[in-house]
Amino acid sequence: MTDARASNGFPQSRPLVRLLLSTSLVMFSVVSVTGCGVKLAYNNLDRFIKWSMDDYMDLDPSQEAFFKAELASVLYWHRTTQLPIYARAIRQLEVELADGATVEELFVFGQGVEEWWKQILTASLPMSTQLMFSATDEQLDQFAVQYDKDVRKYIKPYAKLTPDERRERWAREFRDYFEFFSGQLNNEQKQLIETQSRRFVADDRSWADYRKRYGAALVALVRQRTSYVEFSRAFSDMTYGRERWYGDEYSAALASNRDLYRDLSLALLDSLTTEQRRALSKNLLDLAKDFDELSTDTPPIEPRAACLIGC
Repeated sequence: MTDARASNGFPQSRPLVRLLLSTSLVMFSVVSVTGCGVKLAYNNLDRFIKWSMDDYMDLDPSQEAFFKAELASVLYWHRTTQLPIYARAIRQLEVELADGATVEELFVFGQGVEEWWKQILTASLPMSTQLMFSATDEQLDQFAVQYDKDVRKYIKPYAKLTPDERRERWAREFRDYFEFFSGQLNNEQKQLIETQSRRFVADDRSWADYRKRYGAALVALVRQRTSYVEFSRAFSDMTYGRERWYGDEYSAALASNRDLYRDLSLALLDSLTTEQRRALSKNLLDLAKDFDELSTDTPPIEPRAACLIGC
């Protein structure tokens, strides 16, 4: 799954292909929320991923051919097998939220979302493993520079904010995303968000420190690679065991902010007016419908998975 930043709602992704895939899927969500449309955003995922890859690694012809073919295969898998799952889960969530929500219902849905990200990670792992194993020293240098650049870019908007300003920023972002589904919140609901924002623990710096530790360990692993079998095992272990690099500060902030999201989401859902509940229902069902329609809008021929190492 991705390296989730529960404090601000933007999941952060894994290196290289997983980073590109996961970030792109997050971008698809963000773009759809901001008005460009779910279908338009999703149908341009491949383009966004390829543009991002150019920043992380200048591929040679064999790597480029492998990347394009494998990416097409992974995206076809996601479109045809995962989007229908999302649609069913969202429809079920809409039914459960019709008269409020419980901790258990939100927990079950949250676990489902975690599993979605894990499935993306698993599906893209062979592609990422082979590309990283094949990377030259020059490509690794480029990857390390871009990785560090993206970490600094992500935390830059928050770097100079005071604690109060950071909490205000979090409250505004939370309100904007909630209102996308529910429609405009009333003054009492906005006040609830403002009050609860005092519990928010800023994790920008601790997240960045964690990402730097993880990135340094990743680059070191690739530079020390020997056999592909040994490397793939170690790479998979890093991929699924990222918590080892979290550190105490980031782990504590992550846990605290997860509780904040849960409690505030439940309180707001329970406070929705009849009109807001209708808006929430409509927006969830529209999203499920878009996912269903996207899942059937497929290429005439299923793309074949590719191979770069040990073919």
